Amino acid sequence: MPERILPEIPDEWYQSGSPESDAIGFKDDLFYGHFTRDGNTLIMHYIFSKTPTVGNAQKFIQNRMEEGWDIVIVNPNETMVHICEKFGFTPIEEALDGYYRGKSVICWRKKV
Repeated sequence: MPERILPEIPDEWYQSGSPESDAIGFKDDLFYGHFTRDGNTLIMHYIFSKTPTVGNAQKFIQNRMEEGWDIVIVNPNETMVHICEKFGFTPIEEALDGYYRGKSVICWRKKV
């Protein structure tokens, strides 16, 4: 089993601007949105750059993947779909436990 990245951050939901989001680089001056941590997986439910077209979202995803995080982007907007495609993410429809009232959503992630 791989070592837990940032073990001090529990598995739960976080919003930009929280100490936990700052710790992973999802800083309030760059982004607004929220994510869920599940082990070494970051499920990005909503991610928008406060300064589009400068590459903050792409850098965030690249840096987290280099640290060993598995990144999942849920229902990305058009710009995020483009970024997902750059990283070789593919979409799959799935239900995420505890979210979206049990309905399936489109999740983009790297194939393993």
